Amino acid sequence: MTTSILRTIATLGAVLVTTAAMCNKDSGTSAPVSDASAAAPAASAGPGLPADFPLAPGLSACKPIVTGPEVICEWHGVDQHAMYTLYHDALPKAGYTLLPGASEATTPFYLGAIGFKKGRVQGAVTVHGGDLTIQVISGQ
Repeated sequence: MTTSILRTIATLGAVLVTTAAMCNKDSGTSAPVSDASAAAPAASAGPGLPADFPLAPGLSACKPIVTGPEVICEWHGVDQHAMYTLYHDALPKAGYTLLPGASEATTPFYLGAIGFKKGRVQGAVTVHGGDLTIQVISGQ
């Protein structure tokens, strides 16, 4: 499963199909984020995300869907490009390696996807429309 998720991210394919169907629609909303360097570690981000995972300012605590080693969090009403830029810059600063294929597209609709890995943790940050999804798989 991990391999197929990471391949999907690399091609900006159907990663949102799997994550959107499983996301907690009550995870909250956020204000637009303008400073990509302002992400803070997710110490108060809620259960599931690694303690050192950057969390964009203004996001509510994650209320994840947890299935085994997989955690999925979703927020709505985010600034698409600002979130993509923030995570593209903040993940490497927090020690995460970006996987090949991270990119964003605006046609025919907005879609940004970033695959990441750090030690035994890997996952994806996706932005589709005004929705931000963070998927983390630990210990694989």
